[in-house]
Amino acid sequence: MLPLKSHTFNTLNSPDMKRFLLIICTAFLFIQSASAQSFVSINPDSALLGQTLTTTVTGQGFFFTWGSAPSQWGDFYMQKSGASPIYPNQVTVINDNVVTAEWTIPINAQIGNYTVQWDENLWSFPPLIHTVPGGFTIFSDAILSGHVWLDSDSSLTQNGLEPDMPNQKLLYIPDSIYTFTDMSGDYMIGSLFGNNKSMELIPPAGWHTTTSASIPFSVTTPTVTGLDFGIKGITNFYGIDVTLTAPQPRCNWIRTWVLKYQNTGTLPGHGDVKFIVDQNCTFNSSVPPPDQINGDTLVWQYTNLAPFEIRTILVHLNLPGGGIQITNVAQANIQDPGNNIIEVDEESIVQTTICSFDPNDKSVIPEGVQPPHYTLMSETLDFLVRFQNTGNDTAFKVVIIDTLDISVLDISTFGMIGSSHPVQVELRTNGEVTFTFDN
Repeated sequence: MLPLKSHTFNTLNSPDMKRFLLIICTAFLFIQSASAQSFVSINPDSALLGQTLTTTVTGQGFFFTWGSAPSQWGDFYMQKSGASPIYPNQVTVINDNVVTAEWTIPINAQIGNYTVQWDENLWSFPPLIHTVPGGFTIFSDAILSGHVWLDSDSSLTQNGLEPDMPNQKLLYIPDSIYTFTDMSGDYMIGSLFGNNKSMELIPPAGWHTTTSASIPFSVTTPTVTGLDFGIKGITNFYGIDVTLTAPQPRCNWIRTWVLKYQNTGTLPGHGDVKFIVDQNCTFNSSVPPPDQINGDTLVWQYTNLAPFEIRTILVHLNLPGGGIQITNVAQANIQDPGNNIIEVDEESIVQTTICSFDPNDKSVIPEGVQPPHYTLMSETLDFLVRFQNTGNDTAFKVVIIDTLDISVLDISTFGMIGSSHPVQVELRTNGEVTFTFDN
């Protein structure tokens, strides 16, 4: 019997709710914040090219809540004249006046001092913009580069059949900076001149290096290359993992399902990926197109899927009318050179199509199964709150109050995905969330 890993994601009543999506259908403006608000510092305030780091940004007089703070959605960034802005990977509210921001400094970023800026309200006059005193400095004397590959024959040299290894973690010493390989198995990171430096590969669980795990070197020139590593599984095995994500299924629309599959073993593999279309939906198109269509089943064949490699398929479906439950299924297998199926993984999503005639509603993805809308205890819930001014005059202030059930939802994981217009958000410890729109 083949091992089958199957997991169905269904939604509602989860204690691990993380995010809200708020879309508003009317136009609003922020009230300008008090002039006493200002940033104090960012720490650390410098980084090397290619470095990923977390900074602590401190201010005064802000009274941050989950929704009214610098974010990674474009209002908070590093900027240098003539250079592209650098945006944070994520921002986390610590307290009323402190946030942490994770940044990845591009390897091709310009060296020098950057202004760290939060455009809190560009709709006010004059625009409300806060900058961090001193800014942030990006520096480097040299660029280090290397490559990681699957050394399946332990020859210490990559032959033509051995694949590159993406997403491999390396540690640069003595700076204690981590970097990762890209999809081609390559990595680059900035460095200062100096001696007694080294690059170490940190192999994943179940793997070891065939080459030396640490390469010592000195940096005396602008480029240092050849910091390469071969890795190999401690034992040889095949593994496959498939994930399926989907949007809110609105009646009679075309929606896109995102299917991703990854080699979780230590050997390259080939196999089939399938998408089973619900009988109430019809297949519209996909990227890439399926190799076969067998009734309700779309089939793609893949080859040379390297360990850790992830590939993506986009499936576009025509949806039925409202109130219809649909179940779409993704499945992937991995095979050995003799075309024997070694492992199969499967994931399904159960949803109900909606057709809202009321312009004011609230929905959730995923929506859960059975009348109680059961979900996994670890599920992340994405909520969408919509409203519209259906009158014939301007609404000068709109306030939405939504009370979350703190007995089943972890409000510490609450975060705003975004809104169509500026909004002030407050979250209280009793689970009450207030969204305020002015003008």
